[in-house]
Amino acid sequence: MSASPKTQIDKLISLPSISAMTYQVSGMISELERINDTEYPPQALQIRDVLQSIAEYVQSELWTILKQHKGKSSAADSVLLRARELSRVIHQLYPYLRYLRASLPLQSPPGLQLALVQLTDAHFPKKNGKPVCLVRPQWKYNLTYVPLTHYLREIVSPSVLDPSGTLGAQTPDEFLERVWQKWADAKNKGPFPKQLAVLSFAGLDTSDCLLYVLLAHELGHFIDYSFDEPLHLKASVRKASKIDEDEVRAILESGTTSAVDGLELSNRHNDLVQRTFICLREVLADLLAVRMMGFGFFVAQAEFLKTLLRWPGRIVESSGYPGIRFRLSVMLEQLLEERYHGNINSFLRENRKAAPATADALIRFIDGWRRRLNVSTPYSAATSVEERLWRLLEKAVTSSLTSLKRVARDTIPDKNCSCLSLRFFDRIKQLQQKLPPSLDCEEQSSFGEIMAASWAYQMLSGEEIENNQDNLGERIEEYDETCRLVSKAIELIPHAAASRGFERQRRSMKRSVRSGVLDRDSIVARISFDVDDERYLAIIPTHPASVQAASLDLRLGNWFVSSRRTRLRSVQLGSVPQEQLLATLGREEAFVAHGKTFLIHPGDLVLGVTLEFVGLPNDVMAFVEGRSRLGRAGLIVATATQVAPGFHGVIVLELANAGTVPLELGPGMPVAQLVLQQLSNPVARDNLYRGRFYCQIKP
Repeated sequence: MSASPKTQIDKLISLPSISAMTYQVSGMISELERINDTEYPPQALQIRDVLQSIAEYVQSELWTILKQHKGKSSAADSVLLRARELSRVIHQLYPYLRYLRASLPLQSPPGLQLALVQLTDAHFPKKNGKPVCLVRPQWKYNLTYVPLTHYLREIVSPSVLDPSGTLGAQTPDEFLERVWQKWADAKNKGPFPKQLAVLSFAGLDTSDCLLYVLLAHELGHFIDYSFDEPLHLKASVRKASKIDEDEVRAILESGTTSAVDGLELSNRHNDLVQRTFICLREVLADLLAVRMMGFGFFVAQAEFLKTLLRWPGRIVESSGYPGIRFRLSVMLEQLLEERYHGNINSFLRENRKAAPATADALIRFIDGWRRRLNVSTPYSAATSVEERLWRLLEKAVTSSLTSLKRVARDTIPDKNCSCLSLRFFDRIKQLQQKLPPSLDCEEQSSFGEIMAASWAYQMLSGEEIENNQDNLGERIEEYDETCRLVSKAIELIPHAAASRGFERQRRSMKRSVRSGVLDRDSIVARISFDVDDERYLAIIPTHPASVQAASLDLRLGNWFVSSRRTRLRSVQLGSVPQEQLLATLGREEAFVAHGKTFLIHPGDLVLGVTLEFVGLPNDVMAFVEGRSRLGRAGLIVATATQVAPGFHGVIVLELANAGTVPLELGPGMPVAQLVLQQLSNPVARDNLYRGRFYCQIKP
């Protein structure tokens, strides 16, 4: 017999709604399941799995409580307390869904996500467990490290969530691992990702990719806090930075005739110690970032900090963060350390012959920073109590630098540090020729070298070119072109790593005055020229197997644009504003990771791009032809078939499914052929292609 209305109402008044809690858990699980492997990066899926394992455990426990107390008008206080605690876990997990949602490729550059994963794999201490590092945009204009692992430890309590000890967990770490194991076994998942972090920066959803390298600082925090005892709190660092309470007492007593209150002494001492470790934490993250990324990180950090902060700043600011001059001087000392594996000065001097002008300019840049950082601003006499206390804090920080550098060196040994190769100069040349700084056979360390070359180009050439522009729009477009080229190079790291490029050789081929289609030997010769040779044909990345008898195979890239319905009544073709409005409202971008596929249905028209970035010299034009094998399957590959001399960028492909069944398109698949035609006369520089699609990297 069902309960009377009065009894039911009394229960609703007196008891927590365990049913409502259960619905909330179900809602969270449904939201987590929306984080799918089609749209989101693998790192988001791994964090999703951890959250889902906890949510499903909570759901199961709440369901057990519901069944045990079905029809009862009361429950033990301990049971109600546990139900509330289970609900509290879900309420605290909910906000982390936004981190996952913000990791979509349209908001967080997929190339950057991959590059930071490679850095994590290379430098994260293996003994600390499997790391997962997710990148997302930041809501405020700063950089942030979100230690998800630490937050989860604070959320779960074995004594509350598993009071009967069924899981046999004594600590939050053990509880998380046992819950994962139970859940993962049922779903055939892999090992427990023990270390979770989210790195973020306001601007990741823009094209200003030269600042992407700053996220290495947040990765330094991730490494620091992955230890049970954070690295900046190691015994050797604490000993070197110790602030004696008696010294604090003496300073406080010098400013008063009465005895110092014990509570005030404790509070002032603890405040100084806390600010000391905030400063050391930030300096250590910088040191680790320099060791991971090298010269590019120093330049990016210098540009970022001197734009936002006043110069020169104190050793320690009131917030506890290091002052700009102190911070940069510590990083530069690391870069120029005599026996340091990544010493930028040694590299430039030893390899000066490869590019004398570039090397000399960068040496001047480094010497200029060294002089600027060595100019000290004398402090006023430390007469006040507050000034003397602050000097005590700054002394503690500077006294611990030797220990802090040793910790950084032990964590990332010299042999694993970022260092430049002769390819660094080639990357700068490619940017000077408006090409992505991408080379064949890339390695895990390529991200650091790409960013170093990009900043070197920007300092040596980019700024000057921008300053010579006649208006603000042209200046911005010039910088944006550089960013697009760098973004393309980052995206190409996994593809270029698998490419076996043409070895750069000096060829004796002379420019022919006879026009005609380039044959295999002519294509290979042009690809093999030096990048600054006017005959150079840029196909990035290149692969020998792509060159056919009289054409070059093109592969499908990662970006697609499909049409979506809008509320526009019509669009007048030929009207630039209306066409731009349609391009904004009527298109939906998608990034498809390597190994995944994009489905094109019968009747659909989709824009894709070539994986290859193409740069044509001034005496070559090209035609794009679809592959007959794909046409017979129903895939029509069309484009504005003529590619003009001087064009630089990926080639946009118009893909239409004229068949009757959906077709799967995968990045990297051969999709078209490029037929190259030599002109009878080169095109004058002023007539080379510089239209709106110049240096495009997306549809």
